[in-house]
Amino acid sequence: MNWTFAEVVRTTLADSKLPQQFWAEALSNSIYLRNRSPAKAVEMIPFEVWTGTKPSVEHLRVFGGSAYAHIAKKERQKFDFKAKRCILLGYGTATKGYQLYGLKHEKVFYSRDVLFNENVWFS
Repeated sequence: MNWTFAEVVRTTLADSKLPQQFWAEALSNSIYLRNRSPAKAVEMIPFEVWTGTKPSVEHLRVFGGSAYAHIAKKERQKFDFKAKRCILLGYGTATKGYQLYGLKHEKVFYSRDVLFNENVWFS
């Protein structure tokens, strides 16, 4: 399984054109998706086996895709932008929301208020 995930991470980073510094996020995203995909060994979805509920896949987006996270009114001035451009790195496990990388401040953060443009990639 380690070899499989190493290959998935390598191809995910190559496809998204993200640098190798995001290998941990690509691995976490791969595991998140694997746990929500059918498994032949248990003939069910692993998430369903653990929790007893079917997982929703409506929130899934393309890894490395362009995203715009809303900036709260209290965190901006009158003429500041209302959203910041980010890169989607994955999904929150301890918190509900998307894991994003802000291009301006070069920091990873989580947000629920996000719009996606999956036709535009990080470059």
